[in-house]
Amino acid sequence: MAENWKHKSHLDQYRLDGKIAIVTGGGQGIGESCAHALVEAGANVIIVGRNEDNLIAVSTELNKKGQSSYFVADLVNTAEIKALQDYVAKKYKRADILINTAGIGQWKSALDITTEDWDLMIKTNLSSAFQLSQQFGKMMIDNKYGKIVNISSISGLIVNSEHSHVHYLTSKAGLIHLTRGLAVEWIKSGVRVNCITPGYTATKMLTDLLLSPDGIEIGKRINELTPAGHMAEVTDISQGVLFFSVPASDYITGQILSIDGGYTLL
Repeated sequence: MAENWKHKSHLDQYRLDGKIAIVTGGGQGIGESCAHALVEAGANVIIVGRNEDNLIAVSTELNKKGQSSYFVADLVNTAEIKALQDYVAKKYKRADILINTAGIGQWKSALDITTEDWDLMIKTNLSSAFQLSQQFGKMMIDNKYGKIVNISSISGLIVNSEHSHVHYLTSKAGLIHLTRGLAVEWIKSGVRVNCITPGYTATKMLTDLLLSPDGIEIGKRINELTPAGHMAEVTDISQGVLFFSVPASDYITGQILSIDGGYTLL
């Protein structure tokens, strides 16, 4: 058994041919980049989001490279998560990979955060990831194989000094421990659960935040505080997601990978 590796191609362990992958938040940003990475590796990818126009545009591009479809859903709504699972079960019979990238952000001081702000942040960034993992985890456990990758944030590891967003910090910290808890619970069922904590990344969500009154100055400080000297590109994040999705990472679970240009080292 110890010599079996000699008969396997290392590069073959980075292929996803025939795998069924679901990418939430796949209509833009990190999710869109993850969908491209998975399709290029051979997976059949279902992208999920609220904006159908975005999903159609991204799916059209993905289908030039491989196989893709889309599903419109608001993942704050439990019934729509169940409808997504029903769709995948009926059309594909299984789910091999789940990438939880859907999320929102908001810069707001603790005293100004409303109950509605808090609830929407937790439901979008944390509760939906659990419910999706629960629904598709059942399918993976039945199949004795699966990969779940959660997209958290360095804000789940540290408190950003540049701005206030305690509800966001809380949601992303929760996602990290959700990853670890599911990893331990499901490892003997063949399901691997890992997490990426991106640093500041050039996405539309961050760009919109940087357009706020204090945003320009915050943007300058972010680059100064990042040893790499600049924000991440979405492809920097999707490369990590791809690694956690392929067979090469089958022995890895419960891990938190920071892709942040060295930001959290200081």
